[in-house]
Amino acid sequence: MAPVSWRRQELRLPRKGHGGVRDEVGGRRKSGPRVDRAARFGQDAARFAWGTELTPDSRHLANIWQGTFPLQDDATDGFAGAAPVRSFPPNEIGAYDMVGNVWEWTADMFQHDAFAERSTALNAEGCCYNPTGPSVTADPRNPHSRDSRVQKGGSFLCHADYCSSY
Repeated sequence: MAPVSWRRQELRLPRKGHGGVRDEVGGRRKSGPRVDRAARFGQDAARFAWGTELTPDSRHLANIWQGTFPLQDDATDGFAGAAPVRSFPPNEIGAYDMVGNVWEWTADMFQHDAFAERSTALNAEGCCYNPTGPSVTADPRNPHSRDSRVQKGGSFLCHADYCSSY
């Protein structure tokens, strides 16, 4: 599997009505909060998208790294590296592969404080009204970039010691 830049994927994504990671409304790429909401539906306060335990009933619900990172992936979830699509059960709304396995680019520009800013606009149910990402990027890891984007979902390279919530 090769990494794909946001721009390269943007050129290759199917348009409206052709599937893929584009939004059903207008063929746009999904925003970070929309991806979060679809992944965490009903589990907004939990550490993981599926609940409070990493492996409930000793079952893996996403493809992540097990073992000593980066030396040995024990593959106790059944996969060393990326897993085939739909290898794990869907979430409560029937969405597959929302966390773990591979990262997904979103439409949002990256800003280190965007989540904190967005959290102040939560409604009583803990969800933003029509959330949108920042219109400009401010990425301290890449200060000269004018187009630093947000990735969501985690990947098979995520490990419980350094990734959070997947």
